[in-house]
Amino acid sequence: MCYTTKRRIADCVKNLAIRKEIRKITISDIMNETHMSRQSFYYYFKDIYDVLEWIVTNDLVPVLEYDEEKDFESWILNIFKEIEVQRAFLERVIGELPWNTIITYVKHPVERSFMKFYSANISKLTFQKKIAHGCEYFAETFCYYLMDYVASRKKYNEIEILSNLESVKLMLTHVIKEARGNVVYSA
Repeated sequence: MCYTTKRRIADCVKNLAIRKEIRKITISDIMNETHMSRQSFYYYFKDIYDVLEWIVTNDLVPVLEYDEEKDFESWILNIFKEIEVQRAFLERVIGELPWNTIITYVKHPVERSFMKFYSANISKLTFQKKIAHGCEYFAETFCYYLMDYVASRKKYNEIEILSNLESVKLMLTHVIKEARGNVVYSA
């Protein structure tokens, strides 16, 4: 019952956010749409922003997690497909909430995903530290890239998406080579 009630509230907030500004959504709006009591809302959530955090955690974060059964390109394309499915809601959230707040929720799953993708290349602790730093940097960069993609209403086809992100893949590969000592800098 707990998950079902939270899901009903979250879906309602998503639908309302498409129609009106997030800051103008009231608890009464949600309760009228879901036919629930205010007590139900406050039993599960503190406020609208708590619902938004739950939505990000349950709807967006799983998409950002790298599936080891897929390759890098499939993972990236899946993220962009999900963006298109949820575009109206994401545009509202990205347009109204501070981006650094959004980053706090989405950066870590992306960072873990980059680490998973490159884990086969990491064997020593010193590699792990250098790779972790590179993955942290590229995860944040990728998250801002995604938010800019949504906020500026861009639409890329699969070839454009993969081409744009090839540079991220190359930079991460360079970090791995540097950590291994395989990079030679010439003067």
